[in-house]
Amino acid sequence: MRRKNFLAIVLFLTFSCLANAQSLDFYLKKGLENSPLLKEFNNQLLSGALDSLLTSTTYKPQINHVSQALYAPVGKNLGYDEAITNGGNFSALVNLVQPLLNKRIKEGQFRDISLSNQAIGGFPHKIGSPLCIPLCLPLW
Repeated sequence: MRRKNFLAIVLFLTFSCLANAQSLDFYLKKGLENSPLLKEFNNQLLSGALDSLLTSTTYKPQINHVSQALYAPVGKNLGYDEAITNGGNFSALVNLVQPLLNKRIKEGQFRDISLSNQAIGGFPHKIGSPLCIPLCLPLW
């Protein structure tokens, strides 16, 4: 009985030691993959790219369509007089907007986005590379 218990304890400890045999590089890579600060940094870079796309699309032609339809119910001694309403009111409007003479404003907005991206993009190495590890560890 004692021998079986001893053997069970030895096997349990052996397998538990083998299950946790990971190198330091494994834990550093997992830490870099799951770091909320690095994820936020990547999201800021993506946000800067989306800002420049949004700004560039605002200076392209934009087409708007507005329509209105009104039906006036007409019946025997009920509703509106058809002679006045003509059965309904229908209208439509198509609007085309093209910004003109906004070159200086456009250049200023793109310069602002470029400066923001440069301030965010000052990180020297790709995240997860071996050169990044000494730079990323102080962030934790």
